[in-house]
Amino acid sequence: MTVNNLPQLKRQLRLIEENHLTYKPFEEYGRYRFPKDVVKEASLVFGIGVSKDVDMEIAMATDNPDLKFHCFDGSPQSKEWWDTDSWPFKPSMTFHNYCYAPDNNDNVPFYFNPIKEEEETLGYGNRPYGREYDLKPNFKSSIRPIYEDDKQQHVLVKTQNLRTMIKQHGMPDIIKADTWSIWYDTCREILDHNIPIKCFHIRAHLFCENADGSLYDMIEIIDDFKNKGYEAYLSRQRENFGCDMFFLKK
Repeated sequence: MTVNNLPQLKRQLRLIEENHLTYKPFEEYGRYRFPKDVVKEASLVFGIGVSKDVDMEIAMATDNPDLKFHCFDGSPQSKEWWDTDSWPFKPSMTFHNYCYAPDNNDNVPFYFNPIKEEEETLGYGNRPYGREYDLKPNFKSSIRPIYEDDKQQHVLVKTQNLRTMIKQHGMPDIIKADTWSIWYDTCREILDHNIPIKCFHIRAHLFCENADGSLYDMIEIIDDFKNKGYEAYLSRQRENFGCDMFFLKK
């Protein structure tokens, strides 16, 4: 299947959600969904791929003012925004100008999006969510000819994997990861290295060249988390080519 067969891709994605995940609309925290009791009992949260959106963190801190957050994003725009803007509970949040990647590196291409996207949804303080800017966390050529490796304009960013983040900042109770084209690698690091995360939210992005492979990857990841004692949920029903998967340790 190619990206040219988008209706079939969407139908197959919705079937996987129906057959392999349990739909449960948890409490809304910004654009994400989590069990309220888990948030209230947590002490440390990692937000990976925050862009220019900390509405999840603000909402969680409202329910649990003692929460501490480590927020990761490698884009220059995110750092500039973090340094100049203000919002509630910001002192509880620590920003790290790193993208997630399976390996630690100082010079990883971070591709600009030649098609500027507008985000109509407004967050805290009527701010548009972070996708209105023109930089996307894509480390590899996902859709030609939009992303063409060295032909495409990019900046170089620093990356860290989960094991390094945890070693430096402690074991989080909750991880929210929006890692775009390397969502599969993010999941595999937790599974392959037996990282004892209690609560893990990952947004799987399937709009890519190898759509068939991504669909099989989804089934593999869901089954592997279940085999390690996690409950697998669909926390939000979407209409596009993404899937919000939520894994909770039993």
